[in-house]
Amino acid sequence: MIVVTGATGQLGRLVIAALIKKVPASGIVAAVRNVEKAKDIAAVGVQVRYADYNQPPTWEIVEDLEAALEQFREIATDLDTK
Repeated sequence: MIVVTGATGQLGRLVIAALIKKVPASGIVAAVRNVEKAKDIAAVGVQVRYADYNQPPTWEIVEDLEAALEQFREIATDLDTK
């Protein structure tokens, strides 16, 4: 699972677009404060979950944060080399 925070922002949307080219959309979670703004992201198969930095209980979506971060590092490194 790859979690993208701020997924409805400009950078978040670019990250998701790049990830979809590399991994199945079902393996991506878009963490957003406004689920309504993420309808288009959900439409392509990305999981959309409510998460707010100011409300720590909403971050339960990251069951294994270290594994998610490691996957992101690997993909980001791969993107940098292309």
